[in-house]
Amino acid sequence: MIEEKYHDFKYGAVFKFAHDIQEQIINQNLDCIIDLASDLEKQITKPQKNTILHDVIEYHINDYFSVVYFNPYFDVHSIDDIEIFEDNEVINLFEEYQIKYLTIKQYLKKHPGDYFTYGYEYLRGILEDKLSPILKVEVFNLLFDDRNLMKEFNILIAGELDERVTRCKSWPKWLVRALYCREKGLCALCQKDLSHLLHTKNKPAIDHIVPIALKGVNDPTNLQMLCDKCNGNKSDIHITTSNYRPLYW
Repeated sequence: MIEEKYHDFKYGAVFKFAHDIQEQIINQNLDCIIDLASDLEKQITKPQKNTILHDVIEYHINDYFSVVYFNPYFDVHSIDDIEIFEDNEVINLFEEYQIKYLTIKQYLKKHPGDYFTYGYEYLRGILEDKLSPILKVEVFNLLFDDRNLMKEFNILIAGELDERVTRCKSWPKWLVRALYCREKGLCALCQKDLSHLLHTKNKPAIDHIVPIALKGVNDPTNLQMLCDKCNGNKSDIHITTSNYRPLYW
């Protein structure tokens, strides 16, 4: 039996969403990021598993489907009009992720003649309650792996904040483990081994990609794992990271 913390990635649709969000971050087309945060004060003060990036992703996914498939001005008067929902991206994703839903015919047996509610409210509710949370997790895991993108994302966040936040004094174990795994047990800058499996050198340290002095935050997206030497050499006025990765072969 597969452990609970593992996830069966489908990858299909999430590459599109990840690419769209990546483009918005790189081109600085993301406005009012902090307004999308579900609990900004907590998220910038102490690492939360639901990061600011999670909130941005969720908004982007729901907004995309709202505009493309759940436009309230779409006229639905008969089963012929609503049959477009039987073979579209939303329904296909429900099938791919094995999310239970009523077909239009099943729904109309319970709610005769209620075509509009099926298309605009019923399917949308299932998407936002069941599908969107799954897509959000998958998109986040793709984007979080890109430290340079996380740097750009946090530069945008810093630009929206009025004041500096206080540096977090201790890090939760789940965060330390997550950063260690993302960095493959290596310093994010010099690639020194931080595993301590064969030596006792290179003590790991958690570093802010965008420094606190430059209005960096304590959100996990703004953190990386460095060796103690790189962490000591990195000043409070430089924004430094890398996307160095060991190759599979």
